[in-house]
Amino acid sequence: MEETCPRHAAASGAAAPPAARPASSSRSVGTPSSTAVHGGTPTTSSSTRKVAVSAPEEIPDFTKWTPAGQERALNELNRSNLNSWTPFYCPRPSCDGNHHITVHAPHSPVCQSFPGSARPPRLHDWALNGKVWRCQHVEDGTECGAVGSPDDTWTFRHARADQHPPKGLDWLIWLLLAGRGAGKTRAGSEWVHRLVLKYPGIHVALISPIRSDVRDTQVEGESGLLATARPGMVPEWEPSKMRLTWPNGSMATGYSGEEPDRLRGKQHHFGWIDEPAHIDLIEDVWSNFMFGLRLGKKSGIDPKVCLTTSPLPVQWLKDVIAEPDTRVSRASTYLNLANLPEHYRTKILKKWEGTRTGLQEIEGLLLDDVEGALWTTEMLNDSRHRIDADLAAFAKKALAQTMDRINVAVDPAGTSGKRSDETGITVQGIRDDEPYVFEDYSGKYSPDEWAAKAIYAYDYWDADAIVVEITYGREMVIQVLKGYCDRMGRAMPRIITVDSRRGKMIRAEPIVAMWERKQAHIVGELPVLETQLTSWIPGKASPDRLDAMVHGITDLARVSAPGSIASPYDLLRKRRETVGANGFGLSHVSYGRTSA
Repeated sequence: MEETCPRHAAASGAAAPPAARPASSSRSVGTPSSTAVHGGTPTTSSSTRKVAVSAPEEIPDFTKWTPAGQERALNELNRSNLNSWTPFYCPRPSCDGNHHITVHAPHSPVCQSFPGSARPPRLHDWALNGKVWRCQHVEDGTECGAVGSPDDTWTFRHARADQHPPKGLDWLIWLLLAGRGAGKTRAGSEWVHRLVLKYPGIHVALISPIRSDVRDTQVEGESGLLATARPGMVPEWEPSKMRLTWPNGSMATGYSGEEPDRLRGKQHHFGWIDEPAHIDLIEDVWSNFMFGLRLGKKSGIDPKVCLTTSPLPVQWLKDVIAEPDTRVSRASTYLNLANLPEHYRTKILKKWEGTRTGLQEIEGLLLDDVEGALWTTEMLNDSRHRIDADLAAFAKKALAQTMDRINVAVDPAGTSGKRSDETGITVQGIRDDEPYVFEDYSGKYSPDEWAAKAIYAYDYWDADAIVVEITYGREMVIQVLKGYCDRMGRAMPRIITVDSRRGKMIRAEPIVAMWERKQAHIVGELPVLETQLTSWIPGKASPDRLDAMVHGITDLARVSAPGSIASPYDLLRKRRETVGANGFGLSHVSYGRTSA
């Protein structure tokens, strides 16, 4: 469906869509004049234009409403009047979603200041500067410098090719498999709006992992259905009923993935399921939803469903991809950098780049588990302690206060310098005999640096001890920590040393068994540590973060290793050998097999 932006209607010769309400008066207001639309938070620039304001007589009973109702109505009126809607689906085949601008020679069609061949080239970040379209992207202090001229009126960002629904009618499921921040939510919202315009009176299901996700992401989110609605077609949102109603009679009802039975007996023409791979009860949700996807036959409507998700290697997702009537679109987070804040790239993406988790969460790739690895992605996800990403620090700290014990585990690198291994530093606690991994501070550090990091973690998490691996010299490790504490003028924390020379697999097996029984948990997400867990194969050198975590959990759980991972769980008997204090308050643990 070709759309025309009302701000460019005169230039294109098309009629603008009707205004949201009849205008009885008007005023000048500062309002966004253009919106970056494909995927992230709309970015706007300020201009002044005339907008219609409804006269009080258009809502005659307004004064009879409760104060709260009046305030909601006023907010909705203001939001509608300040709507800076621009069309999403342009008619140009295989459009990349960027401004339709011809780049002047000698500049390239892609941004030249984007470094590194390992990353995909980014699009120019066009902005009108002094009546000339210039790329405003700056990287490492270098300006791109490209200039260009508009081809047509589409001088704003819009749908990329991967955000367009599949062509034709020979499909049932549209799966948009993409990295975080790649524009999945925007694509889902615009697809629903397109259906509502085309088929008045339809009923759409909106499904998310939890009830608040329907509200916060699919409906009220910055790329949700309310924010992307065109003037004159803004739906009425009833949060208590989880229902949207459009002016043409179409409706959308929200459902939580935690309550699959709420979908039983409900009928819909279409459905949009956001993050289905992350719904714990997705099999039940999917079967109940699909049984009700049966409206529209009499009116010639062909029911379909849109799935927008970052990938997880769960069997349900693999089965959906294998269906002959599934069409898969893929997108990387890098394609949508222009709509993401700078800190997202410098902090979030940098943290995950080059990791196995980054391939999944940034590139949107569905990864199979590494054959022979003791941990699997599904194992970690099944027992993950989920927290609100926006409140991660607060949520972790609050959970830590409920632990019976907390320790900081350190696996020092044998050497220091650019070519040295990383020093593994992890924080874990235990409650009701179940360990929780809170944080990963690992990195390449000098001895003084890792000592400082370990002491910081010890204080921040109010830990009971620091667990240190001493393969490379007991006295050196202790002296590094004692020297740092002496310089800081502080007391030496309790140190527990562990000798790990008796076999890495033997140490790891009882810890893996805890994850198999869903009795060990990662709090939130620790992408680099998780990559090491799911890619390490016994017999190869075990990575530092993994080693540190195993040391810490072994101390907390005080377990001894079984002969093999298939051994009965009752072999995981508690064993710990404690030796004298020798002036530092030290304990020593040596891992070995438990004798009968």
